[in-house]
Amino acid sequence: RERREQVAFLNRICAKERELLVGRAESFQRQFAEAKELWDRERALLQDRIHVSETAIAASNRFSLERAEEKEVSLQRQISDLRQSEQSLEVQVQKEQSL
Repeated sequence: RERREQVAFLNRICAKERELLVGRAESFQRQFAEAKELWDRERALLQDRIHVSETAIAASNRFSLERAEEKEVSLQRQISDLRQSEQSLEVQVQKEQSL
């Protein structure tokens, strides 16, 4: 009889420990699932931010390139205008020297 009581006691203890371990395992699984969900959301947000940043940089680079091209065209016009002015001055100087 005493032996049966000891076995029953040990069975109850074993069942309680099993319940405790199963509860802990389920808790860890929930925590893991929540952490993974949070990680997935943060990862998606960071990917969106990277995409927005890359798009903004590309647009900025395009704008800068367009501005540089516009400035280059403007400078080429100014150089052309200066050359024409220089030629006009040379012609005037030659006319005045021939007089």
